[in-house]
Amino acid sequence: MAAFTDAKNRTWEIPHFDPFNIAEVKQECSVSIYELPQKLAEVNELFQNIPLFANVLWVLLKDDCKGRGLDQREFARGLIGGDVLKDAAEAFWKELLFFSPKNLRDLLTKAEKQVDSLQAKAIGIIEKRLTENLNKLFGDLPESPDSTPEA
Repeated sequence: MAAFTDAKNRTWEIPHFDPFNIAEVKQECSVSIYELPQKLAEVNELFQNIPLFANVLWVLLKDDCKGRGLDQREFARGLIGGDVLKDAAEAFWKELLFFSPKNLRDLLTKAEKQVDSLQAKAIGIIEKRLTENLNKLFGDLPESPDSTPEA
């Protein structure tokens, strides 16, 4: 099971998808986990729709929450802050990959690596342009904080 830690430092393990939790998520959230591996745009939409994603997580984790004495609101409060939602999305994604048939899992893993590569390139381009623009505005800036001369 893939795990993430919330803003209140509680660790949550997303259970492997099974017919029962898939049906619960479909009934309570109108999200078909079964169809998500074939519909990557819907996966992205789910991760961008914070209230919906929080509800899906709640449905998957509500037994664990009840065991910890947490209601849905208290659980959701732990999802806000830092990289919690990103970490929860990564854990959900890992479970989605685990759930997928091997041929689809291989394809999704390749797509994930391509997206990661594109994101890294985009961040590099953005950082370079930001530095160029800041240098135009304020003069040459040090390359990194480590290259700042000491006073």
